[in-house]
Amino acid sequence: MQESEAIIERVWQAGPGVQRVELAVEPALASMEPGQSLLARPNESWEPYLREHWIPVDNEAGLLTIELNHDRHLSPGQIVSVIGPVGEPLPWISGGGKHLLLIAQDVAPTSVLFLAKVAIELTAEVALILLGSSAEYPYAGIPAAVEVITGESLTSWPDDEVYIEWADQTFITVGDSFWLDQFSTLFHKIEGVRGRLSVNSVYGVFTQTLPCGVGACGTCMIRCKTTAKLTCTQGPALDLTEVQLL
Repeated sequence: MQESEAIIERVWQAGPGVQRVELAVEPALASMEPGQSLLARPNESWEPYLREHWIPVDNEAGLLTIELNHDRHLSPGQIVSVIGPVGEPLPWISGGGKHLLLIAQDVAPTSVLFLAKVAIELTAEVALILLGSSAEYPYAGIPAAVEVITGESLTSWPDDEVYIEWADQTFITVGDSFWLDQFSTLFHKIEGVRGRLSVNSVYGVFTQTLPCGVGACGTCMIRCKTTAKLTCTQGPALDLTEVQLL
């Protein structure tokens, strides 16, 4: 992981409340994989002190596409200080014909969209479940080949048991508030359908604020059954069979 400068090439609206930023970056960052991210400082001042957590949703031709809230004021030509890559790639068991279930609850599905794109390109089948406020995310930001299902309830969606049985792997992302309760509820729902879950089958994708990104501050520490893990260096995806859930 190293600090470098990126140049904003393009900024556009991906839908209501969502904008995307295309960044020209150094080759080491242009090859980032789904799950890896950047710590960015888009201005020269130290206010705010902490860097912003920028999550890519695509990489192509030496450019990274970042997804941010629409209220960020960025413009083409702007130079951004970035540190990265942060984290490890999402541990997807890749291959054609795989069934990948992605679930977002009360949060934009930004952290799993890059994985959805890569999986589709490798001829996997991908379903994205948007629960609660996640259902407000604009479809324009989702790869066209992804099947999208919405649910108003935080615990169910149409044909939920069918999709749970169908999936080879599941990746879940939830909002910052009450994240432990949300991960627990969805994990136990899946366990109730499939029975005892094996390792590498259900992952939580953690998106907490990352003050340092190198495992020094301990802010992103997650209690697991055997030892604590840091999502900045060992995540963002942690196997939920190993996390100390409720």
